[in-house]
Amino acid sequence: MAKVLQCTRRAPGAKYLRTSKQKERKEVVGTVRRALGCEASVSDAAQASERWTKRLLLVDGTAVAYRAHFAFSGKFLHTEMGEDTSTIYGFITNLLMLMEMKPEYMAVVFDAKGKTFRHELYPDYKGQRPPTPEGLVEALPKLHKLLKSLAIPIIQVPGIEADDVIGSLASRAYEDGFLVDIASPDKDFFQLLRPGVRLLRPSPKGTLPGLVPYGVEEFEAEWNLRPDQFVDMLALCGDPSDNIPGVKGIGFKTAPKLIGHFGTLEELLARVPEVTTKRARTQLTTEDGQAAALLSKKLVTIKTDLNLPVLRQPWSQFLLQQPPDGGCSVMTALNALEMKQASKRLAQLWSTP
Repeated sequence: MAKVLQCTRRAPGAKYLRTSKQKERKEVVGTVRRALGCEASVSDAAQASERWTKRLLLVDGTAVAYRAHFAFSGKFLHTEMGEDTSTIYGFITNLLMLMEMKPEYMAVVFDAKGKTFRHELYPDYKGQRPPTPEGLVEALPKLHKLLKSLAIPIIQVPGIEADDVIGSLASRAYEDGFLVDIASPDKDFFQLLRPGVRLLRPSPKGTLPGLVPYGVEEFEAEWNLRPDQFVDMLALCGDPSDNIPGVKGIGFKTAPKLIGHFGTLEELLARVPEVTTKRARTQLTTEDGQAAALLSKKLVTIKTDLNLPVLRQPWSQFLLQQPPDGGCSVMTALNALEMKQASKRLAQLWSTP
């Protein structure tokens, strides 16, 4: 990559709390890169190239920003002038870790303001959630500006959730021969898993901080189901985080067993008398119980077939490369935020082939 421009004098050092040592960060990135196949042997790479010739990384910007806010807002990170940079620091730290994995193509997807078709189906959808924290509201425009200065595509479609945008992009990319990675802590994306479509999820507590690849094998080991059955399971047990009702009396213990046995929600509803669990059978026999299950499945199913111009643009628009200005604007912004370590990491990233 081209040399990074020396754009401005560095600002005074910020009062930051280090979350990990540089050596630890390199170990995390290296581990994830190896797990993703970024450092495969020549023979492994040859086998992979027979099916997947390109790699696309889709970032769930809204979820990553929320996670960054709640992880760092209590640390009171700020510049010497008193500007709160907690959320921005957390987001940029995660973004740099993803960029250091060297994906060829990349985009960050955010939820747009306003309601979606799911609110029309179910007015109480996500109705239990508190308002977006003020600190996150203030940070989002700054994050968008930083992403634009990095020349990373931002996709935000009014009336469409980020999940559906990511689902449709992932499906199109897979059909076009891409290996697709989705960076998100949201379990709803489990339904998209297949060979060639994987998640990058936060590592479990008690392990090195970073991201862990999560694919079909990991899902099946955890849930004893196929990824496409995940929506059927959620249709029964619901999802409190999104206020998805599910069927009363059926929880995360019973739902996987029912779907594992009957295969799909529709097959289960057609054979309710065969259900051995009395409470579940009673609820699924009622009109309300069946309606709740079918509604919940519609709510949790991610769309993968959106045909919008912004989602049909050439893949060349998603290429991850150094900005046209050589990185001057983003370096200036990071220095103004007193994020010296982030500037160093970015400069190193652009100077490494």
